[in-house]
Amino acid sequence: IPTSISPVGMLNLYEVVRSFENTTGSINNNSSSYISKIFPFHTITPKNNKIYVFYGPESRFTAFTYSNAYGVRPAIYLKADVKLNKGNGTYNTPYIIETTHSQFGKTADLLNTRISGEYIKFSSSDTEMYRVIGMEDNTTKIISLDYAWYMDNDTKAYTKKFASTNSYAATGNTESDEYWDYYLNHTWYNNLTFKDKLVAGTYYNGMVSSAVSYKYSICKSFTDTETIKTCADKWPLIETAWNGGNIYVGMPRIGEMFAAQHTKYNSTIAFWLATRFNNGSPGDIEIIKKIDGWEGHNIENLNAAYPTYNLKSDVKILSGKGTPHNPYIVE
Repeated sequence: IPTSISPVGMLNLYEVVRSFENTTGSINNNSSSYISKIFPFHTITPKNNKIYVFYGPESRFTAFTYSNAYGVRPAIYLKADVKLNKGNGTYNTPYIIETTHSQFGKTADLLNTRISGEYIKFSSSDTEMYRVIGMEDNTTKIISLDYAWYMDNDTKAYTKKFASTNSYAATGNTESDEYWDYYLNHTWYNNLTFKDKLVAGTYYNGMVSSAVSYKYSICKSFTDTETIKTCADKWPLIETAWNGGNIYVGMPRIGEMFAAQHTKYNSTIAFWLATRFNNGSPGDIEIIKKIDGWEGHNIENLNAAYPTYNLKSDVKILSGKGTPHNPYIVE
């Protein structure tokens, strides 16, 4: 049997089936296991020239061409000497293993010393929560955990055109609230209560095609060993004439951490990604993220948006543990 050694892999078909032990129903019979989700994901198990995809809501496997775009459930192996730091292994109190960041952030810690995946709020009374995407040049990039909602109706998501061109917030784009790029950096931005904590983000005018690496969202070309941070041949940065040449509110790019639907909020509306799509035909096309993958849409279509922000390097933790139930409160 062919094998490969990689630091991060994916689940195989057998492992998915095993997750249904001690559950009601059975595989392919609308059952549920601890890894069942509402979104389909690739397994690592091939079938002829296809690959098995698991559909969580229906608990079934279907073989698709390997180039089809679906999610994954990353799998890793831990060393034998890894120790438990705290927790009891339950959903609400998972085990915390001993790592560099196994301790929660403390009061007065800089937020940019923390890690991707942690949760934050800007006040204890804030109803909106955000998740840390990662660190960019000492800034902390975060994403809203839900769509941009109507300001007077938090049960209805805005849907808007992407922009007047397929380059987000670029100089010369139409200045109108019917477009996401302008709306987020003007009307939405002006109503933010935390804009004093924001710094301009860095946005590349990347372009990807079907069945290619997400690295093309930043890199025009790259070697097998280069990452989006180390590739030498990057797309040009988007230049904007807005807000003194700054883009304060963005959208996730394809392949970026948490550029996906957030199941906690039952988010199922297609939303824009700030990455151009090259389908080999003329016209301004932008990528959208759907519940079961991504595709190109004309920029005049109406879709939702997940705002992203870059926080200043001096933003500190006031309280909390960075978890969904006890997010960091930052100051």
